[in-house]
Amino acid sequence: VYDHLWSRDTLWLATQNQGLVAIDHGGRRLKSWGTSEGLVSDQVYGVTRAGSALYALTDRGYSVIDRGEIYSGLHGAQGQSSELTTVLTEFTPKQALCMQAVCADGT
Repeated sequence: VYDHLWSRDTLWLATQNQGLVAIDHGGRRLKSWGTSEGLVSDQVYGVTRAGSALYALTDRGYSVIDRGEIYSGLHGAQGQSSELTTVLTEFTPKQALCMQAVCADGT
């Protein structure tokens, strides 16, 4: 697990190879999102919330989960929006840099 986020009664886990995983207070897996569900990668380095959306930072860009729909962002500055720029402040500096351009060292 690279990162986590508590949101209401759900713990969101950013995982190495299992994508984004939602767990309840009892430790029961509620839902998982990976490449088969639409994330750009199963390697998720960070997770944050902005409004109703969850942002998942991966090694291949970012994905947004909003109201059950998954949207995947482009790599680099050409894919950035003002909303993404606002969300970048929620991540650590290294995570934010990785979201803007995939980390060369894979970390």
